[in-house]
Amino acid sequence: MTAGNSAPDSYQSGMGPGHPLGKKCMTYVNVMVEHHHCQRRRSVISLLKLNYMLYNNPVIVYQRDLVEYESQKLFTGEVQLQKHIAAWSHAAVSPQLKTLLDNYLELSRQHIEMMSSFLDKEYIILRAFPNIVIRALITETDQKITYCQSAATIDAGLLLSVLSINEYKLASYNATAHMAELAGMKKQAVIFRRSAANEKDMNERLLGLRDYAPIY
Repeated sequence: MTAGNSAPDSYQSGMGPGHPLGKKCMTYVNVMVEHHHCQRRRSVISLLKLNYMLYNNPVIVYQRDLVEYESQKLFTGEVQLQKHIAAWSHAAVSPQLKTLLDNYLELSRQHIEMMSSFLDKEYIILRAFPNIVIRALITETDQKITYCQSAATIDAGLLLSVLSINEYKLASYNATAHMAELAGMKKQAVIFRRSAANEKDMNERLLGLRDYAPIY
């Protein structure tokens, strides 16, 4: 480590453009510590390097970091849901439920595109960790469907499970939007609010499905 106000440790210790984290990480570091002293800059860079190299874990120092962490969880959760929603649509008996699940699949794809654009614009490093809540809800749904022995219970079980997933996503998008606003990321918060509004609309449509396919 160099003394005084010399060049950042990033280039002197190997975390330059050739490092696996690439330009996005360095841009992120520069923005994150732009208004902090050089000593703080070196400390944050060292912390990022240590966590990435040893654990590949996210580093949460500021509220903005928490927003970025949550945004990655939302993104991976949507990706995890893709093939499963398609399978659930195939398993559904009610034509109305099939259509609604197909619509939900398309909505999830839209959210993936929105979140991907957000991650790219904010220079956020996407790490390969799953959304453990979504994973648990998917596992529970798949298991529940194997227990259902009639068309009515299959549709009812799917509707109940998808509503649970929808409620979780709605709360997560709203909570992340609120945190983004607190972190001064008001423009970015709009993305999460829009996704939450989409989930709210889908929630109302799912709840309204009982008018077409009563749950016995």
